[in-house]
Amino acid sequence: MKIFKILSGVNKSVFREPISIVLLSVPFILILAVKLGLPPLAILISNYVDIYNYYSLILFCIYLMTPSLLGMVLGLLLIDEKDLDVLTYISITPFKLKNYILLKSIAGGVTGFFANLLLLILLGDIISFKNILLLLSCSLLVPYFALTIYRFSKNKIEALTRGKLLSLTLIAGVVPLLLKTKTLYFLGFLPQFWLAKIYISAGTLTSLLPFIISIAISLATIKIFSKII
Repeated sequence: MKIFKILSGVNKSVFREPISIVLLSVPFILILAVKLGLPPLAILISNYVDIYNYYSLILFCIYLMTPSLLGMVLGLLLIDEKDLDVLTYISITPFKLKNYILLKSIAGGVTGFFANLLLLILLGDIISFKNILLLLSCSLLVPYFALTIYRFSKNKIEALTRGKLLSLTLIAGVVPLLLKTKTLYFLGFLPQFWLAKIYISAGTLTSLLPFIISIAISLATIKIFSKII
């Protein structure tokens, strides 16, 4: 029971951190930007380009960003808990620190999936099997970002810096949509690259392989980092 009290108690610290509130509010700001800003922008540039031809690409970028931001918040929270010696206390309990961090990572991944599912519904996207695979794969970006930030950061300043650098890897999820060349497969060690492959796949069967690869890479990273924590 103590571990669940700790979980519920420390999670309240998210709402005491201004940067966490800002990061968590970004998806909702994006919804407003798409719903309110996109129509007038489409009219403004209608003589040059039909922006709605790129609507699904905009949604894909949002699906990438949302779990990544949640992962950054979770990484900052873990660093904060380390500074407050919460993790030190947990490490000497029977529950073990590794299990605690994995539990929070799983909870973050589940939150990321349902957050993206809510965004999908609010933005009027299609609830298809391929999109569900995409959202499931995206959800693992939460623990992927959180554990990477936690593993390589000693304090919250470093965590923010690592988070910004790690966010640049989201480019690996966009570049394959803009450039059609096999040389981009050097980005294949990043799950974001395979998320793009799911997005551009023709249907259910062709989306399964990149889905499996993205899941495997994310889980391998989570397992490696959880072992060395």
